[in-house]
Amino acid sequence: MSGPSDRPLRIGVVPVLDGSGGGIYQYSLTMLDGLLAVEPRAELVLFADRRSWAQAEAWRERGYQVASLWPRTVRWRLRTAARRVVAFGPVGRAAAGLRALLNTRGAGAGAQDRARSLPALGGWIAGFGVDFLVFPAPSLMGFQPGVAYVMAVHDLQHRLHPEFPEVSADGEWERRESLFRNGIAGALTVLVDSDIGREDVLDCYGEVTSAERIQVLPFLPASYLDAAAVAAGASSIRERLELPERYLLFPAQFWPHKNHLRVVQALARIRSERGVDVNVVMCGSAADPLRASVLDQVRRTATREGVGDLVQVLGYVEDELMAPLYAASRGVLLPTFFGPTNIPVLEGWAFGVPVLTSDVRGIREQCGDAAILVDPSSVDAIAEGVYSLWSDERLRRRLVSAGRKRLARYGRAEYIARLSLIIQDATRRAREGEPRSIDRVSHGLGAAGERPLPPTVSVVIPAYDRAGTIAAAIESVRNQSFRDLEIIVVDDGSSDGTAEIAGLIAKNEPRLRVVSHPHNRGAQAARNTGILAARGEWIAFLDSDDVYYPESIEMRLDAARRTGLEIIHSACDAVGPDGEKPFPIPPVEGDVYRALLTAPAPMFQGMIVKRELLHRIGLLSEAVPSYQEWDTSIRLAAIAPFGFVDRPTFLYDLRTRGAISRDDRRAADGYEHVVSTHWREVATVAGPLALAEHYRIVAEIRVKAGDRRGAVRCAALSGLAWPLSPRRTLRLARRIAREASGKRPATSSGGEI
Repeated sequence: MSGPSDRPLRIGVVPVLDGSGGGIYQYSLTMLDGLLAVEPRAELVLFADRRSWAQAEAWRERGYQVASLWPRTVRWRLRTAARRVVAFGPVGRAAAGLRALLNTRGAGAGAQDRARSLPALGGWIAGFGVDFLVFPAPSLMGFQPGVAYVMAVHDLQHRLHPEFPEVSADGEWERRESLFRNGIAGALTVLVDSDIGREDVLDCYGEVTSAERIQVLPFLPASYLDAAAVAAGASSIRERLELPERYLLFPAQFWPHKNHLRVVQALARIRSERGVDVNVVMCGSAADPLRASVLDQVRRTATREGVGDLVQVLGYVEDELMAPLYAASRGVLLPTFFGPTNIPVLEGWAFGVPVLTSDVRGIREQCGDAAILVDPSSVDAIAEGVYSLWSDERLRRRLVSAGRKRLARYGRAEYIARLSLIIQDATRRAREGEPRSIDRVSHGLGAAGERPLPPTVSVVIPAYDRAGTIAAAIESVRNQSFRDLEIIVVDDGSSDGTAEIAGLIAKNEPRLRVVSHPHNRGAQAARNTGILAARGEWIAFLDSDDVYYPESIEMRLDAARRTGLEIIHSACDAVGPDGEKPFPIPPVEGDVYRALLTAPAPMFQGMIVKRELLHRIGLLSEAVPSYQEWDTSIRLAAIAPFGFVDRPTFLYDLRTRGAISRDDRRAADGYEHVVSTHWREVATVAGPLALAEHYRIVAEIRVKAGDRRGAVRCAALSGLAWPLSPRRTLRLARRIAREASGKRPATSSGGEI
């Protein structure tokens, strides 16, 4: 009797065949081509949806069986149609709203519990007799049908660069987190493009997979970029597309992380400072609102900077035009923020043109000395690199030679050999029925090929123009008695070198990561970016101008472990012109919801919170201009009790408080925002008198800020909230009138922010 290993290997492939998919589309084509040559030879089934059917048919001629990705039965069609009617109707919208309201679990391991199964789809696919599926890109259809699969993971930028909206905004972070966590946990094999990519998977999801399941399969240049296409089209491409005689090619979709705007600014700087015109041709999709908005910004910026004549946008370009576009160019630009590796770099080398890309982790290892590497956040660095790429002939020749040598190390033969080994390993796992989902895998420091578990604590430091204090803040975290931590500095668009200082420290501190916002978004946005990038079980915060005491984290974690609580805050000291002294923080603990609706209490610097809780409250509100920790504390107190450490754990520096802390109008705006957000809870839980008192405080802060109209409005709201004391409201009105006439100074009850 023959066993399972005697029957022919049969592989299903679910590729991305939409050309606007960019690098994933190119990777899919290379994978489809490579699977035709793997050893041992396999029977191949290409699963395609209706939109990709025409592209899929072309592969039938090369040996693939082409099948519908979705069942074509009448029952399935009726069920799908019914679901669509319900999903997009009032019932569906109501159900979606209810799911969003009830979905308060974090995006960590709990996301795996929410994975939805599609047994009918699994039965359909199993009917084709495939041993396993191959997904050249992450897909929900990997883990939902219940069929064994291999899945490629090209990057985890939602974890590494959550400041970019394309990987984090409007629920995208949570969607990606669920996709990657579930997809990686259930995969027979996870494909990555580099050793750096492998490290990232183990760093972020080492608890749901193991090192031996992660296989490195480096990129190849797109298989459709062949010499014949160049010979046929290179000579006519300029005339056909009305291109300049000399140009640099920027082949990238218009995502914010691709960095088009800084390239435009660099062109303007080169023209104004060096008197040299550098033409850039941009090609890439702008097929959704975010990419369309970036393209609009590119055009407006080019016009404003006076370089509209140097920037030519082609939009999405068909495959047959890409080879001559590369070959006719003077160089390739790709100053992206995302790694770990990128296909256009390889394509530039393949066509013998020099490359400029980013000096970031992963890309640095991919390119070595075969590209000009620049800081993607620096317009000056990009301008210097672009000028060299354009004008330095000796450098250009050296880069072309180095690129060809680097590309020659790994070609199609090496790709096929690696892919064959990967397929053999996946086949063994699938036929032996090896369990794919892993509850937790230990990655001890001493184990070969394994990575340590995520840290216990992530310390988030938001920073904006704090070059003079950021080093001391970081050093105070590095010197903690509790060592199992990571430090995440989020530079919020600083212009004074804050990020560069933190980056220098990071070179000698493996626990430190620096994440940069391309422009200033505010402290709450920076904290949210840090939370999204964090890997620790606990989140602690530190402002970039304050410092922790050496046992700060240890004391708060000890309190959490002793009490079993998931939110701890602490006392602190403050340093001002008169030296150090205790700073008054109300020592609220236990069920503090009513107390916090009555008055502010904790400060971010003294808080340590379970990461899951911050996800449950939907992260921090970015609309609060000040009193931000008060709003956060109220929302946390609604779901969990607080603990308090009565010893100071940090030093609050009053000498460096910026405009946000000293601006009374902003303080009033922040205080009123919190009160207006939670007014129903204040009135019902703390009582109407508490609401009236809040509006009285805001009115007095507005008096101090010279905002008479706002003060009158808040005084009226105070009176409406507690109409039983008209004399109190009258006294406040008289106070406002006296201040407006300048008869005597007012004092603020708002306190420090």
